[in-house]
Parts: sequence; structure tokens; C-alpha cells
Amino acid sequence: MSSKPKVGVSLYSYGADIMKRRITIKECIDHSASLGVQGIEFVDNRHIPNFPHQRIYDLLELRDYVESFGMKVSCYSTYISESTGIDTSLEGYVKEFRKQVAETKTLGAKILRPAIFAPRDLKMDESTNFTVKRIKDMTLHVLPDLKKHDVVWGAEIHAPVPPEIYLELVKEVNNEYFGLVPDFSVWQIKGLAGVAGASSVELYKQCMPYTVHVHAKAHVFDANGEEPNTPFNKLIPIAKESGFNGYITAEFEGWRLGNFSDSRKIVETHVNLIRRYL
Repeated sequence: MSSKPKVGVSLYSYGADIMKRRITIKECIDHSASLGVQGIEFVDNRHIPNFPHQRIYDLLELRDYVESFGMKVSCYSTYISESTGIDTSLEGYVKEFRKQVAETKTLGAKILRPAIFAPRDLKMDESTNFTVKRIKDMTLHVLPDLKKHDVVWGAEIHAPVPPEIYLELVKEVNNEYFGLVPDFSVWQIKGLAGVAGASSVELYKQCMPYTVHVHAKAHVFDANGEEPNTPFNKLIPIAKESGFNGYITAEFEGWRLGNFSDSRKIVETHVNLIRRYL
């Protein structure tokens, strides 16, 4: 079996066109399939019909549509915070997480990436400490659910939080159903979205043994189809050489900075960039 990483697309990349109703979710899937990618990532509050009251039927329909092209749902990205209206106690977070695990299974995905947010009134350091402690406490309750549904919790390493914090966390949890999702924002040189990690490539290498999914984040492309603020030419080969065979997912966020270009062209450029270094 080849250990080469698979290429995927997060539908988040089509954000501008989705927001302006210039493209439907199924049309995003159609376009991704036309590029020959292997996986599709959904974000719960942006891509799932009837959110936050999604039905099993909605999830099954999306799964079947993705799989009709020979692709898989690679990851289900979700949010757990007070803004979603949940009970913010540990029990409330656990209840919401268990619901999302079941939804991930229904979608046919193996990876669940829940973004765990602290209460808004906390400062940066307090927020990070809250999130890490909340994740630790949650694992004590939900690892059996993950094993039951054969779903892996992918904790995202995202700027501005240093990757060392999550490396320590994944080693402490030490369970096959808990891994890391490195986001390239951590290794971005310039913080185009207000957050720049500028972490060392060596730290990225240290993450790879625990990595279950990769967000190849980009904000802009130059005339040569390169992301000038992020070292794709170093990060992609490291994933390949590490033996990682999960999904490296094109996740374009430039539309949030006002880049409302045709998302189809952007996604194609992004996918080609990933493949260039595979």
C-alpha cells in the first residue's frame, strides 16, 4: 500500500461564492471531483443543511453524493463554544461532542476536528489554558465513543497557539483515537489573517507521527501559483517523507480578507500547489 498522502479539499475554500450564493454545496463537490481529489471536508455551520438541527437524512445524502464520485468525506470540522448555544459546563461540551461523533460516523468520515472554544471573556493565555484543560477532561469521557464509532479526534494546531502545547497534549492522552491536525497557519511567515505562527519546520516534523489530517491553509497565490507567505515547498514533502497517508486538504481562507475571486480557479490553483510538492 502506498504511503503517499491523499489530496483533499475543504469546502471552506469556496466560502466567498457560497456566501454570495453563486455556488451550491453540491456544485462545490462537483468541482472538487473534477480536479480528481480524493476527499471532501465539511464544516458543520457552513455546509450542513438545516444546521444546527441537521437530520440523519441530510448527512447521508451528502455522504452518498461525495461517494458517488469515488471520493470520501475526509473530515468533519465542527465547533463547540458558547456561541453555538450549548451548556458550557464540561457535561455540555461532552454531550455536544458525542452528538458530533455520531454525525461524523454517519457522514462516513474517520476524522472529527472539533474546535473547542473558551468563554469570550478570557484573555489569550487564559483561553489557551481553558481549552487544553477542557480537551483533557473531555477525553476521559469520550474516548469510548470514538472507539465505538471508529472515529479519530483530530485536535487542530492553529496559529497563534504554539504547536508545543498540542504536542505535549497528544503525548499525554496517548490514545490511537486522539491525534493532531496541523494547520499551515502555524508555519505562515506573515499573518495575513492577523495570526502568524512562524514556527520552525522542525516542530512540524515533530507533529507528523501524531498527525491524522492536515489543513494546508493558504491566503493568497502569486503569479506562479505559490503561496508566498507559507513554505508549502517544505511542509508538503515533510508529510510525504514521514509516511503520512492521510489527507492534505486545501483550505483557502483568503476570501475572508476580501479576495472574492472565482473560488473554482482558486481551489484548482491550491490543489495544483499541493500536488507540485507531492
